[in-house]
Amino acid sequence: MNLSNSIFEEFFMNKISEEELIDQLEVGSPQFEKKLKKEMKSTIFKRDGKRLAYLIYTLFLTENSIDMNVYLDILNQLIICDWHKEHENIAMILQKIHSPSSVAYLKKALYLNPEYLNWDDNYAFEVKIIWALGYIKNSESKKVLELVSKESNEILARNARQQLSNW
Repeated sequence: MNLSNSIFEEFFMNKISEEELIDQLEVGSPQFEKKLKKEMKSTIFKRDGKRLAYLIYTLFLTENSIDMNVYLDILNQLIICDWHKEHENIAMILQKIHSPSSVAYLKKALYLNPEYLNWDDNYAFEVKIIWALGYIKNSESKKVLELVSKESNEILARNARQQLSNW
């Protein structure tokens, strides 16, 4: 099983195909999910943003082959960390998982304002959080969306109202 940075770099430089990357990762092996989870925990400890980007890409690449819930606790932690640049991708994964355990983390992340996203006056990260909350569809997420629907930021408020209208 090869989860090294170099295998991802080869893939992103088009030196190997997606199929070859999947083969190198040994996605079908019984150890794959444990190894990926261990690597993600190690990445959090080391605060290695580049490594995290590769591992988050791996989640997207393998989402139909693995149990995404295995990574839920780690993803909940990561959505509120300020040392990486994977917030939007993590929000999209949390939307797919739509676990009630993510609501508190998503609420906190909504006001995280990562410095690297200061340029984005469309609030793409925050909108993704709102959509993730909308997919959870429980009383906690509804309360958060109701609060956001009253925000002075019209982009956030409009998206929250849209999610509430889908209830």
